[in-house]
Amino acid sequence: MKILFGLDPHLRPVTTDYNDPNSVALMEEHVELAKEYWKVQTELVLMTQKKNKLFKRHLKELKEERKSLELNEQRQMSVGHHQRNSSRNPGVFFH
Repeated sequence: MKILFGLDPHLRPVTTDYNDPNSVALMEEHVELAKEYWKVQTELVLMTQKKNKLFKRHLKELKEERKSLELNEQRQMSVGHHQRNSSRNPGVFFH
């Protein structure tokens, strides 16, 4: 029954009449539903945590990929700049 006290007030059952078998059965059903509710809520929290962890990892990988692409682009620009300068002054090397 403690499982029911953790529920929001609007999810708690009305007081059980232990002299009425239908009321007792309804309370037992409600307890089982509450157990399932807490199980699903726990799974939801765990899945949300896992999603956040995966999202952070993905962002980190994207940043690393972007940094690698920027370095490659800088290298290509440096090589291109060196080649252009070499082609402008071909006679410098032949004295």
